[in-house]
Amino acid sequence: KAVETALRVQNAQPFNLHAACNLALFYADIGDAERAAQQLTRLDALEDIEPEDMHKVALTYCELGEHDSAYRWFLRIVAMQPYDTRILHFAGLAAYNCGLHAEAAAHFARILRIDPKNSLAAYYSAKAENAKAGGPAKELEYVYQVQFDEIKRRIKYLNDCLKHKNGSFEQKWGEDAYFK
Repeated sequence: KAVETALRVQNAQPFNLHAACNLALFYADIGDAERAAQQLTRLDALEDIEPEDMHKVALTYCELGEHDSAYRWFLRIVAMQPYDTRILHFAGLAAYNCGLHAEAAAHFARILRIDPKNSLAAYYSAKAENAKAGGPAKELEYVYQVQFDEIKRRIKYLNDCLKHKNGSFEQKWGEDAYFK
């Protein structure tokens, strides 16, 4: 039914990028790579669109795991909105997932120049620098937060700290670099 609805919209409005994005995702989800590719070709042909619409296209590529295409779209947005830290964040994630760790580190460093206290950018900057130096570089999820495995690790650490009944939690909270 979702495919039918999106096709109706696309038939009425052939250049409706939301319909094309949704159809690309729907077709990919049901395993119809050819039709998904047709929708992506439609999207790549779009010109003179607003940054918000470019973001929709870029995120569609992210969802499909098409990191190179996502990165190209994010770079177009960065050229138009060079101080948008959210766009820089997603450009950094896409660069990282393309294996362009130096470029990813540069995007996160740029965020830190704009907002030196941005802990999210500091987290991803460290990941990119580590990968750039040859460390592990597993694919990152396109989220505007720390990765889910890191969330779990932090919750476990916090729970382990809370288990100490002798007041050491307050000391850790004040002194442990992990809580800074």
